[in-house]
Amino acid sequence: MKLLLSVISEVYRFVVALLDKETLIRKIKGQAEFDVACITNFETAKQKAFMGMGKKSIANGLRYSVDGTLVRYLLINSDASTFYVRYSALILT
Repeated sequence: MKLLLSVISEVYRFVVALLDKETLIRKIKGQAEFDVACITNFETAKQKAFMGMGKKSIANGLRYSVDGTLVRYLLINSDASTFYVRYSALILT
């Protein structure tokens, strides 16, 4: 089951990357790939498997655009308490 979810995740992210013309245009123009990063964590094994995280510590998630502002979700492979301890200094500054 984990392998199937991982394969589906990789295929999905590959197709999304192919169809993401806004990021390609931004790269050509020399702009940042996205304007806003939404950072979240995944704790359960099913969530990690679906996003193809495996042993990776960070994975790219959803990408979308709202009125020309490009938003990207970044997924952190940790539980909530570890996430808070490691990244709270970045968030609170």
